[in-house]
Amino acid sequence: MKRKTYLIASLILAAVMIFSGSMAITAASTTDAVEKVELRNDCRLDITYSSSGTAFVGQEIKLWHIADITADADYTLAGSFENYPITVTGTSSQVEWDEMTVTLNSYILADGILPDHTAKTDENGKVLFENLTAGIYLVGSIRTEKDGKNYIFESFLAAVPGVDNNGKWLYNVSANPKMSENTPSNGVIEYKAVKIWKDNGKDRPDSVDIEIFRDGILQESVTLGSENDWTYTWTTVDDGSVWSVTEKKVPNGYRVGIQKNGDTFSITNTKKSPDEDVPKTGDTTGRTLWILLTAVSGMALAAVGLTQRKKYREE
Repeated sequence: MKRKTYLIASLILAAVMIFSGSMAITAASTTDAVEKVELRNDCRLDITYSSSGTAFVGQEIKLWHIADITADADYTLAGSFENYPITVTGTSSQVEWDEMTVTLNSYILADGILPDHTAKTDENGKVLFENLTAGIYLVGSIRTEKDGKNYIFESFLAAVPGVDNNGKWLYNVSANPKMSENTPSNGVIEYKAVKIWKDNGKDRPDSVDIEIFRDGILQESVTLGSENDWTYTWTTVDDGSVWSVTEKKVPNGYRVGIQKNGDTFSITNTKKSPDEDVPKTGDTTGRTLWILLTAVSGMALAAVGLTQRKKYREE
């Protein structure tokens, strides 16, 4: 019965996305699963660091355990991250997925959170993490120099287990992160930090404090408020350093998300819904299925109405 429920939910979700024209693929589309997930602790993550036939050997790869997956295929923050005002999902858009990556990396640098696992790439540029607890993991970035060029493998989130094209859970996950080249200009570059609010405007504080880091080292603390239009800019030399920002203390009742677009950091505080922090109990599959069924039923009725209208016109 559980398997049928997951299959029906998967088919309904696919129908919803097709009708809405948003057939997007996210890094961990758990709602595409046709079977119940197993809460295993023997999962594997295999990552290959190579480009154009060149393997990046001896690179230290850091891995953080961000969240656990529940029996209902939901995610909950785990370990060092369980008390952070961050939301993790397995069905978000790619924009939200990227936001989670930037936000988590910012707090890892700011709070000095040590990785849960480390390993070095072998002669083929491969690294294998074994005996992982089912959940979401953050893979650290790599910045290295080879033959006079600077290469970057960006940080990314990996869902272990993942879901294959047939809706089956994959407990052995493979990843091939993208590589890019970066040659610092050594010229002047301007960065900007902007505070964005998603609320009713009634409960937000008069100001917030953010911290600016360079290669994980705190450079300055800045207060953002209406007086500076919730914006701060700073200039530096483009020497390949990695800059990041964090919100020092997220206001009560809000969660935070940080995005980096070019040289601009957007720090968004979103007001939590009243029941967002209420622990989930029991099996929520039935409720999710009911919501999806309602959505598809509405579309089905609309389709029938259009058909009848067309028939009437033809008559």
